[in-house]
Amino acid sequence: MKRTFAALRFTEDENIADKTYWYACDFMAREGEQVLAPVGAHNRLQRAVIERICEAEERAAPYDIKLIKRVAAKYGARKFPLNCVRNCRELGGVKIGEKRYSKFGAYLSCDFPAFMGEEDAELLADYGVAALIDFREESAKQANERAGEYFSVLSYPVTDHGTAVDCGKEAETRINEHTREDKSELYPVTDHGTAVDCGKEAETRINEHAREVISLQSYFKNTAIDYERLAQSAGMRGALKACARAEGCVLFGGGAGTEATGVLSALLLSAAGASAQTVLREFLLSARSAGEAQVNAREKAFSRFLKTVVCAGSANYLRGLGLDEWEINKIQLKLTGCSAGR
Repeated sequence: MKRTFAALRFTEDENIADKTYWYACDFMAREGEQVLAPVGAHNRLQRAVIERICEAEERAAPYDIKLIKRVAAKYGARKFPLNCVRNCRELGGVKIGEKRYSKFGAYLSCDFPAFMGEEDAELLADYGVAALIDFREESAKQANERAGEYFSVLSYPVTDHGTAVDCGKEAETRINEHTREDKSELYPVTDHGTAVDCGKEAETRINEHAREVISLQSYFKNTAIDYERLAQSAGMRGALKACARAEGCVLFGGGAGTEATGVLSALLLSAAGASAQTVLREFLLSARSAGEAQVNAREKAFSRFLKTVVCAGSANYLRGLGLDEWEINKIQLKLTGCSAGR
């Protein structure tokens, strides 16, 4: 059977930029495209340009087939094709140094599916997913029953979001109050039990209530999350430890894939060596992919959280959350191919 082989040039690495290396390529690719491929003894991912493509039988491969490595992915191709979610992405392919990128197949982040079909579950299992972390306060039993047939489902609810108020319940209560008041003024009851229409006055009050409700909803929508408190929650600590100890790939997510999911992604990528600017871009990308209309308040709050992580040092921050040295090194190893100091 014929296979595709690609000659790559790693132009960002001055030590090997003058050479080309043959790799096996398991997806459609063209000359001139940028890809990520493993380099060196630790197989750290680096960006390369495809200079040549050839199709050949394994016995006629352009390099010893026993030693040839595989291209990891096209550069920038990080979306994972699940039908049951809007926003599932690899933590692989994120820049974690001057010329290196995080490894694929370690962690997937998503907005947690309300229902997982057999096709998606099999796709994840084939990809090597061994555990699924659910941040929701009440896991959807239907999704977990199907997922549980394929991999471990771990529940780590994160309840301390650090918000000023409970947005949903508060808004709902106020709207219900306004609705009762509006109905009362539209249809006041006379002494004879007859409902009358008070006309413009009721209409004015309804408009005032509507404006107040819209203002209230807008306030709740833009209420900044205290990401520091969220990171220090027991659920986040459990999720981090599970991410370190799982032998295969880990899929994790919450309701929209932006809050607890964003914090966990940030802590994992920071531990791997990604800069605060890179981690912030990742968070904003997830927020927009999940349909967040306004992310300014969250961006400011998340930036403050990242500043705290940077000031402490990512490894020290994880120690403060309760992770031991083995767990921290395991996270670094899964995302970079080596632990700290190597």
